[in-house]
Amino acid sequence: MSGFQAADVSVHIEGKAYTLRLTLGALLEISEKLKVLGPRSLAQKLKEMGHDQSSAKTVAVLLEALLRPALKCVPYVDVSTLANKAIPVNYLPAITQVFERSFTESNGG
Repeated sequence: MSGFQAADVSVHIEGKAYTLRLTLGALLEISEKLKVLGPRSLAQKLKEMGHDQSSAKTVAVLLEALLRPALKCVPYVDVSTLANKAIPVNYLPAITQVFERSFTESNGG
């Protein structure tokens, strides 16, 4: 996957720009790691998030899964390490924006 897509969101981690992208593969990874079945279950999990360690881990999983698709062609970037360097709560607005953009009709979907 190359180039910026309509639902992509750009974020900065340690001063470098990266792209968050929601794909079917990212959704599968999120579902498996967070043990959620379907978008409603995921939405409920996100609504229940607070400011605890469990929520921080949830955001880290989301961040890693959304970073992975746009970085597949960048072999020198370890997505897990990159996601762990980020402060998860700082990226929640961008993560939310990726989901909103992906599931709105303004993107032609």
